[in-house]
Amino acid sequence: MIYKGPWMAERYSSLKTFFDTHPDEIFQVTYRAISGSDRFSAADAFAAQHRLADLKRIIEPIWDEVDAIVTPTVPRAYTIAEVLENPVELNNNLGYYTNFVNLLDLCAIAIPAEVGEAGLPFSITLAAPAWNEDGLCSLATEFSSIGAKESHPS
Repeated sequence: MIYKGPWMAERYSSLKTFFDTHPDEIFQVTYRAISGSDRFSAADAFAAQHRLADLKRIIEPIWDEVDAIVTPTVPRAYTIAEVLENPVELNNNLGYYTNFVNLLDLCAIAIPAEVGEAGLPFSITLAAPAWNEDGLCSLATEFSSIGAKESHPS
C-alpha cells in the first residue's frame, strides 16, 4: 500500500516545491517512485484510508494474544548489482515483511542474525503496537543473546 498506493502522493506533497523545481537533484529511483503519485485521486486516498482502517480492526485483537510478531526482515537479500539493475521493484520487495509496520502504527526492531551460505545477511524483525519499544528491545536482547550462544558455544 505504501509504494503502490496514494501514500506516495503524501510524499510528493511534502516535497512538491523542491520536487517540481529541482528534478535533476533528486535520486532517480526516488524521483521515479514519487513522480507516479499524480495518478491517484482524493477518492483513491480515502479508499486506501478506509481499507487501512479495516486492516487495523482485523489485526487489533491479535495483540490480546501475542506480545510481538516475528517476520524475516527481508524476503531475500539482494546484491548491490541486482538492486542497481531493478531498484524500484527490488526495494519494494525488500519491504514485503516490514512496510506494514508504518501504516498500522506499529513499532519494530530488526535483529541481525548471521551471514548465510551465499554470503548475504539474514535478520528477523519483531513488531508490536506503537509505544512498546522497551518490550521489543528486551526481546531483541534475548534473541541476540540466544544467537550469540549458538554461534559461540562455551
